[in-house]
Amino acid sequence: MQIHYSLSACRGHVLCFAANITKAVDGDSIDINDTRIRLSLVDTPEIGHKNYTEAKNYTLELCPVGSIGLVDQDDDQSGGSYGRMISWFIAKILLEISQKV
Repeated sequence: MQIHYSLSACRGHVLCFAANITKAVDGDSIDINDTRIRLSLVDTPEIGHKNYTEAKNYTLELCPVGSIGLVDQDDDQSGGSYGRMISWFIAKILLEISQKV
């Protein structure tokens, strides 16, 4: 799969790297290999709460397992809860959506 952007899209001074999604945990968390990512500025219902399944499925639709994107750690939120890295995940489909808005 081809990456449609480069590391020059990285912002800030913390971690930024290209990676592929290995698991959608819920609507606001994904796994990149062995690193759990909490999507910055996204807040969705947790497991057992109303609309959890819809939120997780929406994240899977936008960022399916195996998709490659750019992980850009949020400079303003470098320490996440539950051992998660708080980051932006920039994927091809998200770039296409943002260009339509």
